[in-house]
Amino acid sequence: MTPKTFVVPLDGSDFATKAVDVAAGMARHCDASIKLVASTWNTDASESPQPFLDKIADEFSEFDISTIVIEDAPAAVAIHRVSNEPSHVVCMTTHGRDRFSWAALGSVAEAVVRDATAPVLLVGRHCAAAWPTGARRLLVAVDGATAAAPELPEALVWAKRFQLEVDVMTVIHPLDRESPDVVIDAIATRVESEGIHARRTVVRGSYPAGSIADAAIGADADLIVMGTHAHAGVSRLALGSLTIGVVGLAPCPVLVTRVH
Repeated sequence: MTPKTFVVPLDGSDFATKAVDVAAGMARHCDASIKLVASTWNTDASESPQPFLDKIADEFSEFDISTIVIEDAPAAVAIHRVSNEPSHVVCMTTHGRDRFSWAALGSVAEAVVRDATAPVLLVGRHCAAAWPTGARRLLVAVDGATAAAPELPEALVWAKRFQLEVDVMTVIHPLDRESPDVVIDAIATRVESEGIHARRTVVRGSYPAGSIADAAIGADADLIVMGTHAHAGVSRLALGSLTIGVVGLAPCPVLVTRVH
């Protein structure tokens, strides 16, 4: 579903606010609102996060932006509570913890991704400073084992909404004898049937997170879409174990979807 509200968790750190820039750039394209959230659960922080949230909100006053502080739930639970709408998308960094002690976003991001029922947009250290005005390309990382590609429907929604071309890519182990070219072609054909230009990429590599990030750099991708786990392919590792690794290396935001 097209995002209508970006929920951005903040922990008081400058790096965490990078997610606000990404959310704002996307919100311009889809007329979405922004909600800033913080949790004070089980902390002894002497400084309330509300003034910090208000300051950030003032800097993005051109948007429909609001703030909320949750006092009765841990950070990950608070994020789920605030974002529990089909049209809400969590947009958050994977590192933080600076001025306040009420959230360490690295562990919180992993918990949010693990338990999410909707896509989560993750912003890593090497992500571009803001979503580009002229965004052009989306890279969807699939496991290459089946043309079902459960990540694809969400990738198509975002590709259409933001008018992005699509790169379908997978990583296979250097020792694998068979290449999933037929599967990748079938997935790309599905993309093209939706009126979206598609490219195919199969990479051999033993470090899948780096291979996916390198493919995104090579394709000049503005967004990566990947699942939280897979049963095969991608160097015989589950995609869930790759997610944080890819986010840490990616030049753009990573939209993580649940794959069953």
